[in-house]
Amino acid sequence: MKKIALLLAMSVVLAACNNDDNDPTTPVNTTVNFSFTQNFDGATITNADFDVTTYTNANGEVLTLSKLVYLISDITFTSSTGEVFDAGDYNLIDARNGTGITFTPNITIPEGEY
Repeated sequence: MKKIALLLAMSVVLAACNNDDNDPTTPVNTTVNFSFTQNFDGATITNADFDVTTYTNANGEVLTLSKLVYLISDITFTSSTGEVFDAGDYNLIDARNGTGITFTPNITIPEGEY
């Protein structure tokens, strides 16, 4: 009887063992893209508008755009787990290079919630 009880107990213990893979999965890294468009009073500004098109502001002053540069700085991503990823110091983006511009920081971050 003791042998049967011992065999039964061993069977339960062995059946409870499994071959789970306890290694965490490797996170998938991704890049981040920021897209910008230029507008004045609801009208989209394109490359053809620089130095040509005039705009009137709320004070009645007429202006013409000759240069438009974005200063993008201090971009950080904080994950839902609190891990912080820094995208670099600063970048100057010249809007004359396209109707809409895209900025991709030189950083890859794991996919997730930020």
